Amino acid sequence: MLFFAGCGPALYGSIKWVKLYSNTLKHPNMRKLFSFGRSQAVIFFTLFLVILFTAVYIFVYIPGKESELKEDHFRSLQKTDANIDEKLANMVALLNNLLQPYTNADRAGDTVLINEYVAGRKKTSWRNFELDEIQTKSTAAFAQKNPAIYDQLDHSEKKEVKLLNIDSTLRRFSITVFNEKNDSVFKASLAIDFKKFFAPVLPGDIFDQYIVFNDADPIYESFPSGVTYTKNDSAVRVDKEIQSSVVRDISIGGVDYKMFLQPMNFDVSHHWVIAGLLTTSRYNAEAKKLPTGIILLLVTISIIIIVVFPWIKLFQLGRNNMLTLTDGISSVVVSILLMSLLFFVFFRYNGFWRQDHFTGSDSTVVIPQKALADKLSSAFTNEISNRYKELSYFDSIQSGHAVDSTNTAFYKTRAGTNIKDAFNTIGGLKDRADSRAFVKVLWIDSNASEQYYWVSNSFFEQHVYNLWQRDYYKNLKPNGRPFYMDSDEQKPYYVDQVVSKVDGLFRSIVSKPSQASHATVVAYAFVMQCLSNTVMPAGYNYAITDNKGKVLYASDSTRNLNENLLEEFSDSESLREAYVSHKPGELRTDYYDKKYKAYVKPVDGLPYFVVVLADTAYKSTRDAEVYSFTFSMMLFLFLLLVIQVFATMVASYNRWAVPGRHYVTNWLWPKAKYHSVYKTVALVNVLNMLLLAFTFRYAEFTEYLLGLLTCITVSIFLAVLLACKIDEEVPNRKLWILMLLFILVPVVLAVNFLDDFFSAFTLITTASLAIGVTAYLAFKKPVTESGDNRPRWSHVHSYTLMNVTRLIITSGIPVVLFYVTSFNYEQGLLTRYRQLDFAEQLISKFSSKAIAGFTKTGTQETRLNNVIDFTANGAKAATGSRENTGYGSAVYKDGKWVKQVGLTDTLIDTSVSRQHRATAAMLNAFRYYKNNESVTENDLFINQSQDKLYSYNDRLFVKPGEVGDTALFQRNLGIGNAGLVLKSVAPLYLFPGFGSLNEKLFWLSLLVSIWLFYQIMLAVTKKLFSFSFHASDTPLFPEKLTTGNGAVVLTSSLYIVDLADNNFFKELQELLNTNRLFIAAADGNRQQLQQKNNAGLTPVFREIDFIHLPDSKMPNDKDFTWQKIVEDYKLRKPGCVLIKNLDYNLYNTVTDYARISFLETLIADHCVLIFTSSKAPADLFDSSISIIGTMPDVEKRKLNEYKKRLKAIFKKCSLLYYPLTRRRDYHQFTAFETGIFYNNLWSSLAEGEQFILYDLAKDGLVNVHDQASINMLIGKGIIVCDNDNHMKVFAKGFSDFVLRILSNEEFSQVQSHIEDNGNWNRLRVPLIVVIAGLLVLLFSSQETVYSKLIGYIGAFAAGVPTIIKLFSIFDKPDNNKQ
Repeated sequence: MLFFAGCGPALYGSIKWVKLYSNTLKHPNMRKLFSFGRSQAVIFFTLFLVILFTAVYIFVYIPGKESELKEDHFRSLQKTDANIDEKLANMVALLNNLLQPYTNADRAGDTVLINEYVAGRKKTSWRNFELDEIQTKSTAAFAQKNPAIYDQLDHSEKKEVKLLNIDSTLRRFSITVFNEKNDSVFKASLAIDFKKFFAPVLPGDIFDQYIVFNDADPIYESFPSGVTYTKNDSAVRVDKEIQSSVVRDISIGGVDYKMFLQPMNFDVSHHWVIAGLLTTSRYNAEAKKLPTGIILLLVTISIIIIVVFPWIKLFQLGRNNMLTLTDGISSVVVSILLMSLLFFVFFRYNGFWRQDHFTGSDSTVVIPQKALADKLSSAFTNEISNRYKELSYFDSIQSGHAVDSTNTAFYKTRAGTNIKDAFNTIGGLKDRADSRAFVKVLWIDSNASEQYYWVSNSFFEQHVYNLWQRDYYKNLKPNGRPFYMDSDEQKPYYVDQVVSKVDGLFRSIVSKPSQASHATVVAYAFVMQCLSNTVMPAGYNYAITDNKGKVLYASDSTRNLNENLLEEFSDSESLREAYVSHKPGELRTDYYDKKYKAYVKPVDGLPYFVVVLADTAYKSTRDAEVYSFTFSMMLFLFLLLVIQVFATMVASYNRWAVPGRHYVTNWLWPKAKYHSVYKTVALVNVLNMLLLAFTFRYAEFTEYLLGLLTCITVSIFLAVLLACKIDEEVPNRKLWILMLLFILVPVVLAVNFLDDFFSAFTLITTASLAIGVTAYLAFKKPVTESGDNRPRWSHVHSYTLMNVTRLIITSGIPVVLFYVTSFNYEQGLLTRYRQLDFAEQLISKFSSKAIAGFTKTGTQETRLNNVIDFTANGAKAATGSRENTGYGSAVYKDGKWVKQVGLTDTLIDTSVSRQHRATAAMLNAFRYYKNNESVTENDLFINQSQDKLYSYNDRLFVKPGEVGDTALFQRNLGIGNAGLVLKSVAPLYLFPGFGSLNEKLFWLSLLVSIWLFYQIMLAVTKKLFSFSFHASDTPLFPEKLTTGNGAVVLTSSLYIVDLADNNFFKELQELLNTNRLFIAAADGNRQQLQQKNNAGLTPVFREIDFIHLPDSKMPNDKDFTWQKIVEDYKLRKPGCVLIKNLDYNLYNTVTDYARISFLETLIADHCVLIFTSSKAPADLFDSSISIIGTMPDVEKRKLNEYKKRLKAIFKKCSLLYYPLTRRRDYHQFTAFETGIFYNNLWSSLAEGEQFILYDLAKDGLVNVHDQASINMLIGKGIIVCDNDNHMKVFAKGFSDFVLRILSNEEFSQVQSHIEDNGNWNRLRVPLIVVIAGLLVLLFSSQETVYSKLIGYIGAFAAGVPTIIKLFSIFDKPDNNKQ
């Protein structure tokens, strides 16, 4: 009740407010304020959608992405926590193992060996931790000195007590384990530096930095220079109360971070927290970043809207929209861009149509990821097989079954045996085992404890007493799940990966049943050589996982056993499908904030999978560089086209009579008399296209580009020259000189930059000029086509075909050239970078001296004296004698970026041609994109470093048709003349061929797309040049009203639109005088009209002028005059009445009432009416809207009633025009009479007609959307069409008059009064809003990339208005200022 009582006043207030609001809306002005039309509705709806999507992005997507980021990073910290726990647990287990001989009577004999092991740990320099000597005290003494620890000992179950002590000064900690046995307490402890403990288990690429806290104080940080802090520095301290995962903001060294805090609960006496730090900028960027697919979709939508914006306007114009020369120029620009985009899309995104893999010089298909996966899988299985063989041999020695097992007692001691001694003692062992990989061999008894073991170091390795939980042991027991070597059930074995309980290091294990009588299982711990310190081309990583996604081995060894790819891959479903199907496959995925292309391959004979990851950042960098060069060069070429067209217009200078119009641009308009010109130029363009296509695969970039400029010049100037040949309107000589100057430019450049002038450039230039000159000389002036016999293939079609073929030459082929050249160049730079990186990896792994020692004397093959075989047991020359064991030195070549590695003492040729230097200068000038990958490649276009440390052959600039060419790299080893040489097969762009069905479909699709583009261009041409309308000299009366002798029979009333100053009446009078005017009688016969009453025998024709209609409620002379006219009508009852000045004094209710009443009387008497007016019926009441707005409501209601009644009368009339073309005397007017005539003519037009005339007069183009008004003007004769269907004003003088009389303000007022029936005004603002919203969304989600992109867009956008303004000089001037 209290609730309702409280709501009552509020509800009453709300109701009262609603009533007040509704009453307010009843006021007319307020209704206008709160109402909006369709266009505003579209805008508001678009704004609503943009705001909605923005809100979803800000309030749904970003928070969801942040939650996902937190979840991923906390999962990483939790895994790190688990790994730290496991590592600490292994250390505790190690200490417990050390205490076993002291607490277990069966192992009491090992105490001496334990002390040797501890002493050995103190002596070695590579140790990860330090062991203290085992200490023993009586229980009584220990209890007295350490009562707290003694109380924790469980004396009944003899459980150990573990302590963890932190030493912040020395930045290390120690672990101590106490155990009690027989009234004695034993103590084992070890110490380890924080860095040695934490660094191996902290993934380096997930967080930027790490801090580990103990009891709120930092004890370890990964910052290179450390964190400066004090105990009172709260910035790098955490609360002791943190018990769960949390994120905090922190600033360290002036850098803002997001600190992810994860508590660890290893020891109750210490509060450990691990903190992963992400820079705030990186965190925000990751949270805002949209998926690649969404970004591409948004970018595609934005580009499409921006590019087709002018065409959308062209086809969506309404009645009140002008079609200007700017719209025409914009349409041309759009066509150029769309042709470029069409070819770019087809030659960039054509992987479906062709093999999207690299083909080497031997025509073999090379898939780098597959090649690496195959080699990794093969090396892995080969090494497992060899380790199994080694293990079998070790076991045979231990069991006494080996043939060469002399002095076997030496290998059966309880103490560990140094395998290095064994290699020197037993000759067969040296050839059968790999000492590099060996760590330990252990024989395990049925109690899961070590009995014997061999180790790789020179000191005692402690025994491990509890191996029950090790998979390599329990899977070889009954009910286990062993693997079988070579699928032989008699050869069970197991492969495992463990963190050693002895030293905490990662080890690979191969185990098998033992032949020894004292052991059941023998296990071999080793370092997997094929995966140790791997050398691979840059950008590739690998992981070997089990069938559940657990990472067993990885390029980054810190991830071994520490992560699961099914949890880390964004496309985990595809990975899971590959695991289930056991089939190789490719997938794309996000992995630790990077995008990869992954190849998954099952390992033969094992439930393992090799996953090779290719970092797409290299491809993205390449694409960004290729895009920037391609579109920058297209902009340059576009500017060149503008210059040529502008120069052509300048050369056509010819002063007109109209001020400001000095340039002949008739040849730009499609004309029937140029039909043959268009067909000829189109044919020349096709021949040039074939020439360019033929030479494309065999020409260098520079020579092809210069030849292309010649083809473009010929295509542009030939059309103008042939037009001159027809009408000789344009100065011919200037054009020839100008064309030769444009052709001379590439010739001069060729002389300066080409090594061989007589190359593809000469072929292209000569052939193109020959084709053009031949076409010009063979061309003959055709007979002009008549408008009545125009063929189905008209000049509009040939004009469009000429433009489309020209666009292919000027925009299509160049974009393919720029893209392919830049693609090959960027691929070459990437090849050089990967060669250099691979060589440095090799030198880092083997050292220059070791590599130089690999060489053997052999035959010289090309530049590679000795091919180094890295698949052998250690790197060696292929001519060497060591056995190839098949798993090698972890050096993997992908067959593409690195195909072959060798040694040479001969320097490779590093010379560079002149045209290659010019090409490099152009390509480097447009390399805008900067990131880690692009910076590393930035200076690699130089063929030799300044210190001559590395050299490349000159294969950066290959011809587009070359495939599988060789790129060589030489690294000076600094030892004599020895040089490391890498051979790569140039990863060039692959053109679709014609062999396969897909490739044929590619070319067919391209042709279909060009045909569709032609159809669109044809529609645009027709829309721009108004080919939808045809006008003719229409007779006064329709043919159905005329008889054979020229007589006219009026079957109904007529409405005549007369602009010829009552000339219609003169022709009507002539019909009356010659007795050729009749009306149709009710019986179907006709009756002749007479001007005088003939005793009632024939109907009378009468003329009534509405200028005498009354105009006031007060009596006056006009009332008397009108009364006489009405009485005369009633007396004579004429059969036909001619009404003059029908539109006199509209909007006067007195006049309107008299007008409509009289007309209704005439209709009731079945009188045939002939109306004459300068306005059409629909325009009578729409020409002065401002008057209606000032009328009282009562008057408006009367007016609407009169309009309805008047329209009902006009519906019974036939609408006819008396065009200006019937008046021939206006050419003889004086200037004063012409002015009056034009002014009267202009005043007689409706506002919609005035708008169209202004649009047409301004630049010769007209919006044809308002078909009714244009037809009206054509019918009136104000707009006429020439033989080419070009609409123009009937007289140039009237066109100039229109431009002078209408100011910009008046034109805007006229425009606002016209009802908009198109979509452009409704679409324009929403499209701009959508583009702005998309760009803002893209900028906010991809700040780094799009901040650079906005610079390019801004530069381009700044240039386009300048270009359009340049063309505007050919527009008619604004004569309002004259």
